[in-house]
Amino acid sequence: MNPVNANEFEVILNAGGAFDGYWCGASEYARRKLGATWSDRVYVASPISQSVTTDRRSAVRFTLDPAALGITPTNETFQIGFNVGDNMSITQADMRCSTARPFTIGGRG
Repeated sequence: MNPVNANEFEVILNAGGAFDGYWCGASEYARRKLGATWSDRVYVASPISQSVTTDRRSAVRFTLDPAALGITPTNETFQIGFNVGDNMSITQADMRCSTARPFTIGGRG
């Protein structure tokens, strides 16, 4: 996970990472690096696309502040795919971590 700017970060999975890994990574980064609480919400800021911070082909950008990016949150808490504005609480996103964590934060997997 890497910061993109003051309001966005991207989650980049290791090879073979699963769909839920993006939400799991967003939860981990938001809590550990941004100080989000369990009740805060994390929002999709861009669908799966080329990473803007690495040369990886697949990343999803997230934000804790959709208004800062002009994003209108959707009413859906979870859908198949990543649409701008999709969101869930940090707790809900963390529940996607039930499988192996497909990323590294600060040297730990």
